[in-house]
Amino acid sequence: MCRFMFVLVLAICFAATPALAGKYDEDVARPYLTLSGGVSKVYGVDFDNVSTVNSYRLTTDYGYNGMVAAGLAYRVGRIELSGGYRYLKNDEIKINGAPAIPASGNVDAYDLLLSVFYDFNSDGTLSPYFGGGVGAARVNLNDGTINKKDIGFAYQLGAGINLNMSKSFAIDLGYRLLGVTNLDYGAVKMDGILFHNANMGLRFLF
Repeated sequence: MCRFMFVLVLAICFAATPALAGKYDEDVARPYLTLSGGVSKVYGVDFDNVSTVNSYRLTTDYGYNGMVAAGLAYRVGRIELSGGYRYLKNDEIKINGAPAIPASGNVDAYDLLLSVFYDFNSDGTLSPYFGGGVGAARVNLNDGTINKKDIGFAYQLGAGINLNMSKSFAIDLGYRLLGVTNLDYGAVKMDGILFHNANMGLRFLF
């Protein structure tokens, strides 16, 4: 699953970048700043502790996230650099397939991503979009007995709709899937983690 998402994100980025570059014009490429926040959820992350020979599956409660992004808006889309943070309290954990029990601790992550988005009907009031990006994220895993952090490869897929209130201001309602792979916690082995995020953002165009 993580490999498929990674290939899909790269395909979107490579396909979108030449298209946006080909549309570059100083009159239409506008700098912008986006401030957004919303809710996040991890529906399940699997990891093994080789020192105790135990396997775990952890789920979280709904948490919160925040993001700051800066980029260039073209007629056909956007290229942006973003930094984000997510914090989620743990909900339940299964150990070696046993029934789930309440879990303590939390999962939190910082990310830095370069993304490309296609915008449809960018001159209209309602402008749907989709896209993706790649970068890095630092994920801290704390289940009450394990408290580890590491930096891994991050990718995201996103879709939503822009409410263009004026030529200089838009409201962004969207969904972002953030995946992080290649995390090394020593004795704790994890293939990857997926954060589901629903956001509302305020975009200021200059």
